[in-house]
Amino acid sequence: MMAAVTDAIIGRRLEKVRNDLGFTLGDVATKVGFNHYQILSKIEKGERPARVSELARLAQIYYKDLGYFLSELDPPESEWSYAWRKNPGITSSKGLEARVLQLLMDYKLLEELTGEASTTSIEPWPKSESPMDFTFVSQKAEELSQQLGLGSRPAPSLPSIIEDKLGIKLLYFNMDEGISAVSAIGDFGYAIVVSPCEAPWRRSFNLAHELFHLYASHITPLSEVHMSADSGKSQIERFADAFASALLLPQGPLREALQAHAKDNRLELIDVISVASEFNVSTQALLYRMYGLKLLQSPPIKEIVNNPQFLEQNREARRPGNQPAQEFSPRMILLALKAMRKGKISMGRVCKMFGVRRTEFSSFLSERNLSIEIEQADDTPEVVLSCNS
Repeated sequence: MMAAVTDAIIGRRLEKVRNDLGFTLGDVATKVGFNHYQILSKIEKGERPARVSELARLAQIYYKDLGYFLSELDPPESEWSYAWRKNPGITSSKGLEARVLQLLMDYKLLEELTGEASTTSIEPWPKSESPMDFTFVSQKAEELSQQLGLGSRPAPSLPSIIEDKLGIKLLYFNMDEGISAVSAIGDFGYAIVVSPCEAPWRRSFNLAHELFHLYASHITPLSEVHMSADSGKSQIERFADAFASALLLPQGPLREALQAHAKDNRLELIDVISVASEFNVSTQALLYRMYGLKLLQSPPIKEIVNNPQFLEQNREARRPGNQPAQEFSPRMILLALKAMRKGKISMGRVCKMFGVRRTEFSSFLSERNLSIEIEQADDTPEVVLSCNS
């Protein structure tokens, strides 16, 4: 018979996770509400048992399930690799990594509970296709656009196609300031996490940018992406930008749109802004795409984007559409509700996944045009899902 988990084992696991995240005893003791860090030190040494409420709070701080610390066997560590759109600060990176990983593992758990696991159909480019250049990147973007049927205006349909056709987990999650996206590969499959706080056209570009990193992961591993340049933008990041531009601004439809706005083969600043809005990309991304296609001769792009008149026109023209996205993923939330209906997961566990209180759960759903009702039938509660029109 297997021996029960001891205070010493729990303490060792607590200490390991704390050190992995870079927290000091004092940091965690304050968050838990201990009067002195030595209380936590004694728990980690197995000299004092952790109360259930204390252990639950520690699990929350460390982004772990309670079972991680109470399991009779040492829990396996999840292996994953990732690339930040902007490398997080040293003081917060470990905590952010843990939170993002927990979200993705929760997503995988919900798929398993509902029997709706996504099948990843993405096939990374083989290493034999390197070294890359901008022509290679543009060709790959055009091939993928045709393969996925993205059409002439890819941005609006890209999120659903990434999830439905490629089987990539897509999440919107508010990360640290300055971090716009992360691509990841692990036990959960392939995933992209995008900040919901940026403008819609920036989110589209970030999504396409991270999609490149997943396809190029056999050529440049994700773990090496943010390490590939000491300063400025690395070559692989420039390739990712070029791929995103080519994917979101297909050459044929773009030329037609520009021609429709041009007068005597010239474009006004407001015309450039209008075309960028039409394709749901940033105006700067459009200008660089035009430059790459040799459709822009003068003036230099930096001169255009720093022009006060242009900046004001761009700001005013795009203000109405600058709305943040809802956090998480509609698919992940629906999976959670289905798992609740099947009795596979509690509402408390679901609320913990999404970081909301039970009393706020109905509001959380209504903000996303979803609702949840409890019906009584034969004394057995049943969760009924409905989508509000």
